[in-house]
Order: sequence, then structure tokens, then C-alpha cells
Amino acid sequence: MENENQNNDLIQSFLNSDLNDTSYFESKPKEDYYLSDYRIQKYKNLTKNDKFFGEYIKSTYGSEENFFQFNPSLLNSKTYDPSTDFLVEVSIVTKDVNYKAGFISTTELILENINGVTTIEYFKVNGLAAKIVGTLNTNLIPSAQASTRKNAFTYLNKNRVLIWDLQKQGWSSFYMNRLIRFVKDDTSGVE
Repeated sequence: MENENQNNDLIQSFLNSDLNDTSYFESKPKEDYYLSDYRIQKYKNLTKNDKFFGEYIKSTYGSEENFFQFNPSLLNSKTYDPSTDFLVEVSIVTKDVNYKAGFISTTELILENINGVTTIEYFKVNGLAAKIVGTLNTNLIPSAQASTRKNAFTYLNKNRVLIWDLQKQGWSSFYMNRLIRFVKDDTSGVE
């Protein structure tokens, strides 16, 4: 119960912050996210840190090793691949560094959401701009939604992504080819 209250306090603090204000991380040194060891280490530990995602990887790919062989750019320096990546502004903010990139794949977007909270700006099918403050982090989604959360992993390598919207406390989805900006704040303690 105490851990749940701490999570609720962290989420509320994060949601109460000005999610459009980028000045707090613009002054930090900028580095290319796809050349960073930070990204590689984070991805290496995902299946260890998230039991349900690890089970999904094993049932779908046979093993974590097979998953990374199928997705070699996850553990290596990466360049833009038009067959899997979408051109979009990407910011991953840590305590010391503002990582930047100009593209992201569906798989990477899902992996980043498993590991924390992100702000996703996109265009709806009707052309209106929208924003989701969302996650796939098992600690931030109600346990009654566990089976739906597992379904969110099946969107890997597809154009549509399912994500838990922290503001509306329900599931939302968007199309990767309508994504405008992706921001992950790894300084909040929510990750």
C-alpha cells in the first residue's frame, strides 16, 4: 500500500509539472541517443526488470538472445532505417544529459514506455493534434489491466501502438506515422 501511494505521488507530481516546458532540459549537454551506452544498457536490462515483458519475449522469440538477434540495432549504435524508423523529434532526458534523435522505431517506442513515462505528441486520424502522457510500466498500470498490457507488446513492428494514458487512466492508441514528438523524462523518478 505504501509503495502504491509513492507511485501515485510520483505520477501526480509528474502530471502536475508543465509537460510543454522544455527549458529544464535544454541547458543540459546534448548527445546522440543512438550512439549512447545509456540506451544499450537500458535495453539489455528490460526483460530482467519486467517479468511479463520477459515472458512475452520468450514466448514470441524463444529467448532474449533471439529477440536481440532479430533486432540487432537495439544493442548497437544505430542509424536511420527507413524500413523500421519514423522521422520524429526524440528527446530522452536524464539527470546529466539530454539525449536527442531524429527518428524512432515502433519497437524502441514500446521499450521506452515499458521502462517509464513518456509524452507523445501526434496527429489523430481526423488531423487534430493530441498528446498522451503514457506508459507500459507494469508498476503504473492497474493490475486488472495486465492482460491488455501484454497485448500492447504485440504491436511491435507495426504502425499502431497501444499505451496506458496516465491522464485519462485508460488505454489509448496512435499511429506511428502520425507521431510528431516523443519525450521521455528519466529524471522524474517515475521510470
